[in-house]
Amino acid sequence: MIQGMSITNKNEFLFTASYTNLINSTLYRYKDVTKGNQKTITIKNKNVPYYEFKNNDLISIVAIKFHLAEGMFYYDGYAYIMFENSSSKYFFAEPKINNVLKYKIS
Repeated sequence: MIQGMSITNKNEFLFTASYTNLINSTLYRYKDVTKGNQKTITIKNKNVPYYEFKNNDLISIVAIKFHLAEGMFYYDGYAYIMFENSSSKYFFAEPKINNVLKYKIS
């Protein structure tokens, strides 16, 4: 399940995903899909743009050794990723990360 999203200074899209407390989280990086791929859907009589992320748009997939990646943001070449596994609800999730993970986006 996608938990976090951010856009780089190159208009690349970053997504964090986590599925359970037993599987590592994942960071997906996609190229800019906003050029020429816009589609629309009608909601309450308004055309709303949306974009599809397809396999051929994927730049990289990174396995993150910590479970339950949640929100994220991008700043100055790095993705900063937060994790749910430090909350008391997931006391059994290991390994834990009590800080924000800083990951270089090259």
